[in-house]
Amino acid sequence: MPRKNPYPGVTRVADRHGKPRFRFRRKGVDCYIHGVYGSPEFIAEYQVACEGTHKAAQPTAKAFTFDWLMQKHFATPRYRGLSATTRDNHRRRFAWISKEIGDLPFAKMKPEHVEALMAKKLVLDDQGNITGGRDAAKRVKVDLNGLYKLAQKNGWVPMGCNPAALADTVSVKTDGYYTWTLADVRQFMEVHGPGTKARLALLIMATTGASRQDVVKMGRQNVKDGRINFARGKTKVATSILVTDELQAEIDMLPAGQMLFVTHRAGQPYTKESFGNWFHNRVREAGLTRGSAHGLRKFLATLAAEQGASTDEIRATMAHSSNAQAETYTKKARINVLTDNVQRKISGTKLSNH
Repeated sequence: MPRKNPYPGVTRVADRHGKPRFRFRRKGVDCYIHGVYGSPEFIAEYQVACEGTHKAAQPTAKAFTFDWLMQKHFATPRYRGLSATTRDNHRRRFAWISKEIGDLPFAKMKPEHVEALMAKKLVLDDQGNITGGRDAAKRVKVDLNGLYKLAQKNGWVPMGCNPAALADTVSVKTDGYYTWTLADVRQFMEVHGPGTKARLALLIMATTGASRQDVVKMGRQNVKDGRINFARGKTKVATSILVTDELQAEIDMLPAGQMLFVTHRAGQPYTKESFGNWFHNRVREAGLTRGSAHGLRKFLATLAAEQGASTDEIRATMAHSSNAQAETYTKKARINVLTDNVQRKISGTKLSNH
């Protein structure tokens, strides 16, 4: 006997890239349902679609459980105002929380429960030392903290009831993605010579600050009067970058009829995930043990800061939404200048008698 569809109107389809998606078609409503199948966000979007048909078949989580609270989170204007990339990250993280504690009442959670959940993200060696997962553990605390703030705001828990805020966390200080050095870039280009897709991809990211999701959409349509014009996918901030001679030389080697700069087989566009995986393999082929597409954005910002670029100049180039992020690069570059000045001033003072 065939299993009954728990979400009437939803069918599993494949998009033009072969990626599975869930489509809702019922009584004049035709839309895609996002999120992991059966996750709180999936259910929340399904309910919205059902409301458009004025039908009552609306599966929902049990009231005052974490799944229920996450559904409320996904329905907030704040969440829906996030970029698509940030929403995708939310969906993945909350799907994991749902799997672990989704059916439990959030009012009964204590700080030690939060800490136990965070511990599941840590990676330990044979001696019990933490070797990885600190960022993931910290993110669990941050996400739960946000959920409890929502619960307090709406009176679902008393003010001050936030076990995530009281939970201890693993202290972690990191610069995030590895920042490429000029030596890394030159080694990559030594292996991937002129006319290769890998060299073109690197030059786009290293000279324009484009991210994965920007690169896969970028092409001749973005170039006018010697400039590449695009809006960064994450921030929606527009920028206009001069095409360097090195980048122009690679673009000139593309087939005349090819619009997109970097394409998959048979001219098909990449998804940002498949492009990231492909580029990772090219990095390893170049003999580099680390380095990612995002690390090239940091390379450009760092190089600009070291050459004396201002915060405003870096913000405009990197298409940041504010100067805050650009200031991290200018401050770091300024530290190097100041410490170098000190060393030059004291270099004439010998510290030994010989």
